[in-house]
Amino acid sequence: QRVPSSFELERCCEFIRNGDFNRVALQLPSEYLKYAVDLVNVLKAKTDKILFILGDSPYHTCCVDEIQAQKLNCSCVIHFGNSCFSRETNIPTLYIYNQLEVD
Repeated sequence: QRVPSSFELERCCEFIRNGDFNRVALQLPSEYLKYAVDLVNVLKAKTDKILFILGDSPYHTCCVDEIQAQKLNCSCVIHFGNSCFSRETNIPTLYIYNQLEVD
């Protein structure tokens, strides 16, 4: 699977580099898990950081799973998909939203 352009890979890389984050949690809703391997491969090649996929959140996929990220000792989360902004997170988070293409 190719990684969709809506995943904003360059923005993700900038976030990781600018924050000097070494352990990065990538939170994907179930419909995006098919891109997980390619996403990790691309980001790993561009940043040389340790990456984790969070794909089985006990919360709604719109909520940042900072508890799992903290258990993995991650320094940040990149959250893909819809977000409800239900609460502030205690870990630096980059939100990559769903983008619809319009003709």
